[in-house]
Amino acid sequence: MHKRMMITGAGGMVGRQAVHYFRESYAVTALTRTIVSIADKESVKQDFKL
Repeated sequence: MHKRMMITGAGGMVGRQAVHYFRESYAVTALTRTIVSIADKESVKQDFKL
């Protein structure tokens, strides 16, 4: 079973490359800014269930 990884900013250049690089070794959840706003603390808590 693969380890799990969440990548924020997956719509950007670095995020897309990170998703591509890690998807063979990890079950990657790719999050774009339309899915989660890292500037909104409550949004992050809800999305990551902290």
